[in-house]
Amino acid sequence: MKIIVTESQFKTLLESSDNSNVVEQIMNHAGIKYDGHEFLERTYDNFGRTHDTVIFYFRLPDDDFSYYRRIHFLTRNNKVISVDSAGDFRTIDDAFRYIPTDVLMDYFIEKGKTYLENSLPKRYPTDNK
Repeated sequence: MKIIVTESQFKTLLESSDNSNVVEQIMNHAGIKYDGHEFLERTYDNFGRTHDTVIFYFRLPDDDFSYYRRIHFLTRNNKVISVDSAGDFRTIDDAFRYIPTDVLMDYFIEKGKTYLENSLPKRYPTDNK
């Protein structure tokens, strides 16, 4: 499915005071359903660092298949320190290619970070040092 956005529509979206509005408007316009996110796993690397993964689910119009992307966060004491790695969200649908990568990724990184910092203390209460 291709999405057609005129230059003036694109500028209007980008001029939004809230960048998350751009992502939500493009998803809405393209019919991309955001099916939420959840905690996937916690791993540790050879340096003793903690990595927590959040998986995000999407469904495209007229498609029964659920698409997903992961973001791996580096965490310490149940707080997000940084993003370790992330899947390429732009490849889910052509509509995401109209959104600047930093805006698109910041939107989902913030969702994942907020989710982890709210849920990790309940899941790993002894890590709240």
